[in-house]
Amino acid sequence: MYKFFIGLADNSIVLELPVLPPALKVSHPGNNKTYDIVDFGEIIIPQTRKLITVGFESHFPMHKAPFVSSEVLREPTYYLSALLRWKEQKQVLKFVMSGSSLPVDLYYMLDTFEYEERAGDVGSLYYTIVLKEYRKVSAKRVNLVQQNGTTSIIETPIAPRPVTTPKPNVYSIKSGDTLWAIAKRYLNDGSRYGEIATLNSIKNPNTISVGQQIKLPEVS
Repeated sequence: MYKFFIGLADNSIVLELPVLPPALKVSHPGNNKTYDIVDFGEIIIPQTRKLITVGFESHFPMHKAPFVSSEVLREPTYYLSALLRWKEQKQVLKFVMSGSSLPVDLYYMLDTFEYEERAGDVGSLYYTIVLKEYRKVSAKRVNLVQQNGTTSIIETPIAPRPVTTPKPNVYSIKSGDTLWAIAKRYLNDGSRYGEIATLNSIKNPNTISVGQQIKLPEVS
């Protein structure tokens, strides 16, 4: 079964979209340059591709209905405020579509977010989202080396900062948490959420409460 998740890159807050979009549009735009050469014709010069975009339409319903795929349904304004806040704060996001092999599990920024309330469905919010791929830019250390009157530039990549977030033996559920996000953050693998559920005798992994204390398995 398909499930759509969108949340912060560190998995501290992850939202499950309550209604699956009818379609998902993924764009891989190119960036190659073409030129016309006299007495030869058109040629193409390969360039690094542009950013991948993912777009879809759906809605946040006011009331539970058969088309709601998530176990937990929050007020439409809850989803709205989170997405608007992330866009305003220029947060890097993670988008995951489980149950599919499409390669869309990337880091993104919220590029376009449009929403409206429609007559006959007061309280529900219909929206359009376009996510644009986020590419992390890494700094490089440059050394100038002079030899035989020639100056050369040698680049030395700066090692990334080590992850210092400790893995707690016991974790307290916070607002917006899901077992998938907790497994991704502390076990480095969101698919291990079932292990957390089993370890804590949680029958329904989608039903957890704020303040609930859970044990975490070891990182494999």
